[in-house]
Amino acid sequence: MSQRTPSPFRRDARWEREPFALASWAFRAVVFGCFVLTTTVLLLYVAHFFRPDFSSDDAVLNLLAEAMYEQGRLLPHGWVVNNGDLMMPSGALLIAPLLAWWPNGFGLHAVASVTLSVTLLALAAWFLRVQRIAWPAVLVTLTLFASGFTREFTVMVYGQTTYFWWPAGFLAGAGLLLLHHRHRAGTAGTTFRRQFLDWRLVLLGVVVAAISFANPNRVLVMMVLPLYAFDRMLAWQAVPESRRDLRAWLGALLPVSPASLTITIAFLVSAVAYRWLMHAGVTATQHFVSALQLADGAGVREHVRIFVNGWFDYIGGSRVGDASKPWEPFLRTIRTSIAVALSAVAVLELRDWRVDRDPVRRALFVAFLTAFLPLLALFLLFSPLALDMQSLRYFTVPYVILLMLAAYRIERWLRQPSRLTLALVAVGCLLVTAGAVHRMLPFGATFWTTRNSNPINLAEVLEREGLTRGYATWWNAGATTVLSDTAVRVNPIMLAPTLLHPFPVMVNREWFEPSAYVGSTFLALAGPETQPAQLTYIEARLGPPARVLLDAGYRIHVYDHNIAADFTCLDMRPLLDEPLAEADFPKVRIIAAAFVAPTPGSGAGASPGLRVRLRNDTVRWIGAAGSHPVTIGVHLNDAGGAPVNHDWLHATLNCPLAPGEERTVGVMLPSAPPGAYRITVDLVQENVAWFADKGGATLSLPLEIR
Repeated sequence: MSQRTPSPFRRDARWEREPFALASWAFRAVVFGCFVLTTTVLLLYVAHFFRPDFSSDDAVLNLLAEAMYEQGRLLPHGWVVNNGDLMMPSGALLIAPLLAWWPNGFGLHAVASVTLSVTLLALAAWFLRVQRIAWPAVLVTLTLFASGFTREFTVMVYGQTTYFWWPAGFLAGAGLLLLHHRHRAGTAGTTFRRQFLDWRLVLLGVVVAAISFANPNRVLVMMVLPLYAFDRMLAWQAVPESRRDLRAWLGALLPVSPASLTITIAFLVSAVAYRWLMHAGVTATQHFVSALQLADGAGVREHVRIFVNGWFDYIGGSRVGDASKPWEPFLRTIRTSIAVALSAVAVLELRDWRVDRDPVRRALFVAFLTAFLPLLALFLLFSPLALDMQSLRYFTVPYVILLMLAAYRIERWLRQPSRLTLALVAVGCLLVTAGAVHRMLPFGATFWTTRNSNPINLAEVLEREGLTRGYATWWNAGATTVLSDTAVRVNPIMLAPTLLHPFPVMVNREWFEPSAYVGSTFLALAGPETQPAQLTYIEARLGPPARVLLDAGYRIHVYDHNIAADFTCLDMRPLLDEPLAEADFPKVRIIAAAFVAPTPGSGAGASPGLRVRLRNDTVRWIGAAGSHPVTIGVHLNDAGGAPVNHDWLHATLNCPLAPGEERTVGVMLPSAPPGAYRITVDLVQENVAWFADKGGATLSLPLEIR
């Protein structure tokens, strides 16, 4: 029979009652009121006032949920994930079931944000109470947490919810580990099998496996290693000092205990399942930030600059989105002071390591180092993680662990026999709450009215004009779709001076199938996208629009057909990796070619666009990619026909050409000095031959550059 023994991880119950000795009812009321008001403000923000800040990054949850609901699959067919992140779990799991009753709009996103925000705060409160942190200190800590620190932190963790899962997983896992170690210390003699089947470890395994499944590589650094370090440090401190030899050290480091094995096995199961899904092609991904490259010396120095400037900005010093509000300089000073104080917790914990022998506190500090140092090394030494201040979002777990460690120090302050200390803490709580109200709530004519944003304005224009299907660049696409309750469907594209294709990630490939929608579509443009050179390229690619709308800062081109057929394909297969047969060259024909005049305002010497009509009369696909793709080639000659530049242009086809297919391809001609020229339009199979040399027909056109 097991025998219950005192746990080294259990604080005396009297410990949490002592802070109440000096705390008056007024102090308790202030602290509790600050927590309630700050949390209410946070929930109001994510449920309603977040609407103007709602972006296409946030809208991904709704669009993924829609794909899940329509296909009845957790991993929708055709969905392309970003940087290997399956977003499973994600807030989409909360939204998808509700689509049977409500439109897929901002309201459903608010449901997910409110639910996950409350969950994260509840997990933080539970974790602190498992450590027996006194309630006044818990409430002060939660007030800081609910304040969101800055707009960026609030959006990433509470609004967008993308960075909810790692801190939530750590808090839940660390709390379960602490309960397990207390239970194990209090039941000496329990068999290994019974310890392994402890319900606390079963829940721990579920948490680790579920969150790791989304992206094992990222979760390993962000959550799993800190949890493992937390567990191993607890185990090490349970070893009597007289028995702390090399064997004990290795036993505390390696996964030989039920808890460490649970973490390891749960992670490996998810990692294997993830790799199988990727290998089997069940889901597709593109790698951008996750495609790390070792930075050079200049890159490392730039990363150091971003880290030093961004560390404090991300949790208090940033003025983004708040500079025009009253009292901002004063409140920013308060936020910056809090950011400095929170950062100082790490230094103070290191200083007090030998003095404070609380095993849980020590384990939490080791978890912080395990979460922080590997991330810092990756952040500084590799590109492209460190892009700007918002890149500090990768340090969300270290920030949260620091806040949990700060709770110990807040509790210590509350124990001091000084009413001045209580007064300072109360004033600090009031200032934090005031900062949250100031930052998250509007200062408009009416309280409930939110300000407008570009996607809100665009949605209103499109609905008013009766336009329901179209395309725009990323920041004007998904957000507009969701903010219109999907009354308008705006799919994201990438647009550059010589580039127009579907956005490659966080999209469903089916959105861009020309057969997915038949009817009028639009292209919404804003800012630099309306420059004359860009408009010339757009007309070369898509042809002239049926009409053009200018409203709310947007230029909207309306077409009488689905312009997706003129985009570059997301999937360029089949590839062309071998030379064409001699008989096939004359069967891939240029039917017609016409110039697109430069848009007025393009300036002197502006090049025109060129629209080329092609037809494939072979029985095979003509590939636009591979080792020997077919491209449009243009020779530049002078007015008399003498060669000026034989390889003036090699332009890729936007998609492979199917047997019997006829398609118009738009390209931009390179720049040339003003003058009169003639161009010869031909096709070329790269690294093989020009089609004219194989019996193919060409077209010759006069060209004048003014």
